[in-house]
Amino acid sequence: MGRSSRTAHGTGDRDITEDVQEDAQPDPEPRISGVAEQLWPADGTVPRARSLRLRMARADPASVLAVSSLVSLGLAVCAAVTLPPVWILLALLGRDPWPSPGWALALGICAVVLTTASATVCSLLYNVSCRCAGGVELTLAEDAPAAAAPARGPRPEPAEQGARPGP
Repeated sequence: MGRSSRTAHGTGDRDITEDVQEDAQPDPEPRISGVAEQLWPADGTVPRARSLRLRMARADPASVLAVSSLVSLGLAVCAAVTLPPVWILLALLGRDPWPSPGWALALGICAVVLTTASATVCSLLYNVSCRCAGGVELTLAEDAPAAAAPARGPRPEPAEQGARPGP
C-alpha cells in the first residue's frame, strides 16, 4: 500500500511514468466496539432481563368498525374471485352450482354487514367489561443472557451430512 509507479509505453522512444496513489483503507475492526461489553460486562455481572407490561384497557369502536369492515370486504373479494371457477367446474361436471351468483352476492353483502356490526358490538362489550376487570394485560420479557461470553475465534465448520463425528 502506498505509492507505486506505473510505466506506460507510448509510440515514441520515451517512457511515461506516472505516480499512482492507492487508497489506503484501515483494516476494519473484527467486532463492533461496545456491543459485547454491554452484553457481557467486564466485571462478570449478568445484566438483568428486561420486561415490558402492556395493558389494553379500551378498544376504540370506530377503529374496530373500520378494520372489521375492511377485513370482511377483503374476504368477500376473495370469495368473489374463487367462486366462479368452482361454478364453472360444477357446471362442466353436470352439477347445479349452489349458491347461484345472485344468492352469493346477497350472502356476501349480508356477511360483510353482520361481521362489521358484530365486531363493533363486541368492542363496546369489551369496553364495558374493562371497567370491571381492568382489561387485558400482556407482559413481554426477554430471556436472561448467558453468564459467559461466547468464544471469540473462528467458527467451526458444520459437519458434512451423513458423516459421523470423529472421536
